[in-house]
Amino acid sequence: MNYKQKYKKIVNELVRESFPELEKNIPKVFELKFSKLFGIYLPITNRVGINKLCRKFLIDEIRGILVHELCHAEFCRKYGFFKNFFLFFIYWFYPPIRKDEEDRVDKLAIEKGYAKYLVLSSIRLEKLYPKCKNKTFMSHEEIKLYAKEIGKW
Repeated sequence: MNYKQKYKKIVNELVRESFPELEKNIPKVFELKFSKLFGIYLPITNRVGINKLCRKFLIDEIRGILVHELCHAEFCRKYGFFKNFFLFFIYWFYPPIRKDEEDRVDKLAIEKGYAKYLVLSSIRLEKLYPKCKNKTFMSHEEIKLYAKEIGKW
């Protein structure tokens, strides 16, 4: 089984377990070759990208990345075309909007019961991109704290 197939299998499992609204149109998976991002969701094409670097990650770290991206997909389905279009562009140029969106997505993943996977992927992010901690994504401490607060740890 190649990496793309492995990621697709995980996405299908996650959708079946926790994302019923995505079942009729499951996002396609592709590999990012040149990016600092671990993952990305592209709403216009309904695709989830996962960095080629992730081939070396533990399966639970990958699951944390993919569940995060599927939460983006869930929100995008609710937002509608104009909000997605606006958010897609402002997201990259206005850091407070980006941080709010990333926190909202992580909290949804935690509420769905995936805090432990998010912690693992966050620890990996923190090691590779320490300057981004608490600026563009929730730290593993924040994830754990929120999960404990809502009884999902």
